[in-house]
Amino acid sequence: MFKNLLSRIRPPAPSPAPLDTPVATPVAAVASAPAAAPDDVVRADALVAQGNDREDAGELAQAEALYREAVAAAPGHARGHLNLGIVLVAQGDADGATAAYERVLAIDPRHAFGLYNYARLAFMQRDHARALALVEAAIAAKPDFAQALAVQSTVLDSLGKLEEAIVPLQASLDLQPDNAGNWFNLALLLRRVDRRDDAEVAVGRVLELDPDNLAALEVAMRIQTEFGFADRALPPLRKLVQLAPMAWPHRSFELMLMNFAGGVSAEETFRRHLDLARDLERENPVRFDRWP
Repeated sequence: MFKNLLSRIRPPAPSPAPLDTPVATPVAAVASAPAAAPDDVVRADALVAQGNDREDAGELAQAEALYREAVAAAPGHARGHLNLGIVLVAQGDADGATAAYERVLAIDPRHAFGLYNYARLAFMQRDHARALALVEAAIAAKPDFAQALAVQSTVLDSLGKLEEAIVPLQASLDLQPDNAGNWFNLALLLRRVDRRDDAEVAVGRVLELDPDNLAALEVAMRIQTEFGFADRALPPLRKLVQLAPMAWPHRSFELMLMNFAGGVSAEETFRRHLDLARDLERENPVRFDRWP
């Protein structure tokens, strides 16, 4: 459900205020690095910034080399290890990324962005229980972490805990109310738990933010047909046909809904189906006389 698994953290993440209850770190212990000299930290910051630029340019190997140089100069540089982990994920090195993220958490066990990115890696590896523990620790360290709340929802969804998954996603949207992707995911969750009225509101919000979102138009149309409102299903369906005129199932379904909604006779619906079939044959000239 979530996208952009490789988000980097450019600015140094501020250390969160300590909570009353310490957050347990679900990673192996790593020996602490000696404190770096101030000049080494400044150099590491500059190397990480250069690595970000190389990564933006798609030069992942060069970015990795710069991040490695940064953590060699300042072994306790959490942001360097974090960026190293992210670029290693992008290159398919999950083991290397795991080591980098564990290093971040050895330096700062409550590093919200380290916990968050490690959770995403665990989710990609289908270790949902570990992903949940990590992302919950990230949220405990940074309660207003909208992206982490969305990831928590995704993990709970994958664990089959649909009702629980709705809560953090709504909290994420309270923090980022213009996130169309999260509104869409919320609409899907609500529809799956038979809360169609709420799902209708959520998908409507998606279309306010992104009127030409094909997936949201499809869901909006399906919700109305599930309500039995053929007339209300027609506007999003017609927009789907307008935006994707070669989507033959939508064009066929439009004719059926027009018949149910009234105003078009069965005979006229049949005639239009014949016209649709001719259009389809023009686009797909190969005919099959029998099933394979």
